[in-house]
Amino acid sequence: MAAQAGRDARLVGEPDRAAAPAALWLIGAFVIRFVVLAVNVAIVWYLIAVLRRPAPAERVGP
Repeated sequence: MAAQAGRDARLVGEPDRAAAPAALWLIGAFVIRFVVLAVNVAIVWYLIAVLRRPAPAERVGP
C-alpha cells in the first residue's frame, strides 16, 4: 500500500529527484566551458599585446 502511495505522489507532481543533479552537471559544464574560453581569450590577448610591442632598441657601446 505504501508503494502505491509513493507512486501516486510522484504522479501528482512531485519533482523528479534525478533531474536536479543532471541540471547541476549541465550548469557546471557550461561554467567550466565559459571559464576555459575566458582563459584562452586572455592568453591570446596577452600574446597579441606582447608580439605587437616594438622590439627594444639594441644597445650600442658600453
